[in-house]
Amino acid sequence: MKIPFKLLMIGLPIKQNLIHLLITATSAFNMMVNDFVYYFEKGLRTNKIGIPAGRFSSTPLPDKIEAYYYSKIFLVIYQNISLWRQERC
Repeated sequence: MKIPFKLLMIGLPIKQNLIHLLITATSAFNMMVNDFVYYFEKGLRTNKIGIPAGRFSSTPLPDKIEAYYYSKIFLVIYQNISLWRQERC
């Protein structure tokens, strides 16, 4: 791993420089995972399933479903999640 010139200029030991680089890489990964979890919670679970099912309101709102006239929308969502799980492994 090549250490950036800026870090060598600071005068820190190489071990501390490497730890800093690894923490930065881990932070990027954590940000990506957090973005996915946010999308899954807000974009998929809440908006596409929870609101039409009435989970986040006092009554079900079937007219708020994304594909109102498509009867197999939950099957499509299930298939998308299954494909994501297969790709992940």
